[in-house]
Amino acid sequence: MRQKISFFCFLGEWDQKMNDFQKLVVIRALRPDRMSFKATSFVGTNIGKRFTEPPVLDMNQVLNESSNLTPLIFVLSPGADPAAGLFALAEQNKMSHRFFR
Repeated sequence: MRQKISFFCFLGEWDQKMNDFQKLVVIRALRPDRMSFKATSFVGTNIGKRFTEPPVLDMNQVLNESSNLTPLIFVLSPGADPAAGLFALAEQNKMSHRFFR
């Protein structure tokens, strides 16, 4: 019966012989489709989780740092939607009448 092997598991002595970076290089050579996930895991393990998690966006701070001469540009990643926070900020500052929904 075949056993399913996790993609983090290297067979035999290779798991102990290679460091994390060497394993990353092997994954890059053999499974480039897994590289994004493995690179995120590598950075989180070796540098810290704070480098892999997106920062929390404080809309009040964004408003305080902006001006009428500086546009706000939101660079979005898949699944990110700042609209709810933006609408809440508009309500809080009594400016929701300026929004087009």
